[in-house]
Parts: sequence; C-alpha cells; structure tokens
Amino acid sequence: MLIKNSWLRAVVAIVFYLPAHGAALPGAAGYLPTADHPVGWRGDGSGRFPGANPPVSWARESAGNGYMTKGISWMTPLPNNGVSSPIVVGDKIFLTSEPSDLLCLDKKTGKLLWIRSNSEFEGLSDDERKANPAFEKLTQLARDLELANRRALYLLNFQMPNAITSAPSATDPVLKQKREIEKQIEKEQLAIDKKKFERYWGQAVFGFSGPTPTSDGKHVCIFLTTGVSACYDLDGNRKWIARDKGGGSEHGNFASPLLCGNRLVVWANEMRAYDVETGKLAWSNPAKAFNTYGSLFPSPQAEKWSLASSGDFSPESAMAR
Repeated sequence: MLIKNSWLRAVVAIVFYLPAHGAALPGAAGYLPTADHPVGWRGDGSGRFPGANPPVSWARESAGNGYMTKGISWMTPLPNNGVSSPIVVGDKIFLTSEPSDLLCLDKKTGKLLWIRSNSEFEGLSDDERKANPAFEKLTQLARDLELANRRALYLLNFQMPNAITSAPSATDPVLKQKREIEKQIEKEQLAIDKKKFERYWGQAVFGFSGPTPTSDGKHVCIFLTTGVSACYDLDGNRKWIARDKGGGSEHGNFASPLLCGNRLVVWANEMRAYDVETGKLAWSNPAKAFNTYGSLFPSPQAEKWSLASSGDFSPESAMAR
C-alpha cells in the first residue's frame, strides 16, 4: 500500500504480503500494465486489486523529537505537495507534485529516480514559440528548472534515510530555489499573454497536479489542470507535451486521464484524445454540462471503447476507436 501525505511531502511504503499465484493480477508484485489493461486512478478504474494481500495495521507515531514506526518499509520526502494517487508500474512508482512535476521512485527502496517539470509554455507548438522572442527567456528558465530538479533529487535522496523517523524540516534552500524558478516561469508566461496563461485561483487552492498519472507499461502519461498533457517513457524521456483547456467547475478540475488503446483521453469540460505515440490531437468533443469532479472510466465494447463521465455528451462523442 502506498500513502502520499501532502503535508509531510512524502511517500510512505507499507509492506505487502502477496500471494504467489496472483502474479498476473492487479496489485500483485509481478503485475505489469499493458495497452489493453492500463493503470491509473483507482488502478484499472474499479478500485479492485485482487492480486494484493495488504497489511491491516501500520503506524508512525510521535516519540520524543522524532517518530516510531511499524510496518513501513521506507519513506521518501518529495519536492512539493500534491494530491494525486501513486501508480505502480513494474519496479517503479509514478506520482505528481505541485505545480507540474512528474516523479519516479524505485518501488523497493523508495529512492527518487527522476523529477520532470511540465510548464504550460512547453505545450505550445514550435511555431507559436518562435513567433515571440519573449519565449527565449522561458526556454532558459526551463533549463534552469531542469538543473534545480537534479539538485532537488540529490537533496531529497540524501534526506531519505532519516525521513521515516524524523520530523519534517523547514524548506531547504535547494527546494526554495526550485520554487522561485517555477514562480518566475509563471510570471514570464503571464507577461507574454495573461489570458492564455492565467491559472484559475479556485484550482490553486487544491493544486494543479491532482489528476493521477496513467500507464500502459510502456508510457506514463499525465494531465495537469493547467491544461498540460504529457507523455514519458519509463526512464523519464519526454515523448511529447501538449496544452489545451484544463479548467473545470467552480472548485476546479479533478478528473484523472485515461489510456484507451493508443489514445490518452482527458476531461476538462470537453473530452479530448491524444495519440499516445505522437501527442497529436486525435479528437475533441465539448460537454454540455459543467462538472469536472469525476474521472473518466472505460467500458470495452466490440472494437471500440465507450467512455463515460459526468458531462453530457452525444452518444458518438463518447466512443474511442
């Protein structure tokens, strides 16, 4: 079982006891997602993990100036808060943190393997960015953020051995620098085009990285409520990044993305599908309702998938081949 505590900025791993016969079932140690059986929010969407035999008790309790623990294998500090759920893909764990990071951890040790940031301007086309010289400054800031991520990775892994029994410390200068660069990117984006890049304040209360990642065992994809969709391989190489609508209802958008065959489908008051290999927009269908609190879920049918959400779509708009 994995627990992400946004207040502690950490992921906790709790020991699982897995039946040998369940190696191919969701939740089992040997389970791997595929294009036909991807993982994402609530696993395969059902919330069922028949291959797992989870623990029934664990603890992390105050003890003097630190903590005592029971049944916890490791605990890893993260670069920022976040409310998405982790997903397990083979020997790796993927999750997100604010405002735009995809994180990868080693499942056995909890070691952070990589951090990848996904700013809004990076999802624009090459032509859009070349048309305005102001994007050159943002490109340099993105390089600075990449360097800050590497420094944060080193710091957090250095802090990890003591994280399980120690109280959270004040934000380190390395993490402060990372956040300052993220704020500068947001500021420069707004200076270029406030209407295009302004983030919804109601969403900021809960964060922009709330949707849970999804994976088919080959790709790991994210959707951020800044409107960014991105796809990586399991080693952290970004395959593509795109940006379109990301907002939602009064209190924001909390719909996690879904992989259906070779399509990454996102929900932001429209149902939008990207080719998972290229990032090309495959189709888009607007919603008649104004509700983005629920996630998509698939229903396999003959040679196609039926997708459902809380919006009101015409029947043909909810079919993905």
